[in-house]
Amino acid sequence: MIQKTKNTNGLKTLSLVENLRTEISKFLPKDILWGGTLSYDKLSKYLGKNQRYLRTLKNRITNETYPSYNPNFTFSRADLDGFIIKLSENFGEDKIKHCNQLISAYKEEVDVFDYTNQQWQVHNPHLRFDAFKKLDKKKDGYYFGLLLADGTSDNRKNIGLFLEKTDIKVIERLKKDLRISNQIEHEIDKRKKKKNSEFPERYGVRVGCKPMMENLKKLGYFHFKSGEALEEGFFTNLREDIRYSVLLGFYDGDGEKGTSKIFSTNKKFLEQIKKEFNIASDLRISSKSGEHFVFYKNCRTKTKYYLALGSEIFNKMMEIYKFSMERKRKYYPLGPSRFVYESLREKIKTKENLERLILNGPTYKLTEVFNVNFQTFKKLFKEWKVDPLPISFWKRQDNKGWKNDFDEKMKQFLDNLN
Repeated sequence: MIQKTKNTNGLKTLSLVENLRTEISKFLPKDILWGGTLSYDKLSKYLGKNQRYLRTLKNRITNETYPSYNPNFTFSRADLDGFIIKLSENFGEDKIKHCNQLISAYKEEVDVFDYTNQQWQVHNPHLRFDAFKKLDKKKDGYYFGLLLADGTSDNRKNIGLFLEKTDIKVIERLKKDLRISNQIEHEIDKRKKKKNSEFPERYGVRVGCKPMMENLKKLGYFHFKSGEALEEGFFTNLREDIRYSVLLGFYDGDGEKGTSKIFSTNKKFLEQIKKEFNIASDLRISSKSGEHFVFYKNCRTKTKYYLALGSEIFNKMMEIYKFSMERKRKYYPLGPSRFVYESLREKIKTKENLERLILNGPTYKLTEVFNVNFQTFKKLFKEWKVDPLPISFWKRQDNKGWKNDFDEKMKQFLDNLN
């Protein structure tokens, strides 16, 4: 590993940038120069980078308050070779001979890295960059699941995780377990407001490391973020404790507190979980006030789905890894009675079935068949907008004999459901 002990490398990097600006300005028309010199934005584009690249770079080297401050920043060999190629394409090899000499001298004077994202060795010399290579530790499985739910990536160059202020302990454990040297960052989430009209605070950490990003890519992280499932058999091929720790991480990121529901706009991923964990309940569209809940991103809408894991899987997740999010562990162990309503809805399946069911007998008798209370049925009537028949209906002369064939009717109804 290359060790950087002095902060002169960043100054040499800026010096190279200034020398390239001066040199390229010599053979450009004066009307595109700013004060007689090429601007940082235009030079960035000539070098094959985005417009703000060099302005950002200057901040990284000179501004101590900048999030990715690095006074020892050096261009990588891959960057420098790319500069020469782009300058040749823009101006021709003859014109850029002196630029080529400047870059060659920089390579000799500074111990450059082989590739751009190798800078992580300066910032995070003790980073567990192979944490996601094999997923053979429960904590790494948990963090991978959490990244699937809440991870962010800047053009696949770094990985970040930001959570609510109440969950800062998870961020602190992540930083410690992965041996990340970068400081915990604080930001205001302006995407949504709390009830008191204040923007929620979030805390997190990010790290740029090419080997780590490559390992996340192999695990299917970027496929997931683009709306695809992970590789078929991903969960079933993992050791059981790792399998549940990944699921727990995802639940902590995108699960509903107090229930076993997990939410995602990635329908294929939820279907994969349902299949590979043998979950009986079906995927459903998340609803709010009777309307489909949509997730807004890049001015497009995405339908959000949810899947109820059930109390058995929920409790097993919590048993597997005890260092998960504290506010969601408050409901562990989760009793099966909490899912009586979901179970009833899964059994009846559709609104049409419910409308047929209530013609077989009064609601109090139906509650006995399905072993639920009246309030549970009332909740289902409300959700599916079905009006239950009043008890007076069954006291009419032509309906008094409903008891005679009730059992047979219910047997036929239940048989047709399967």
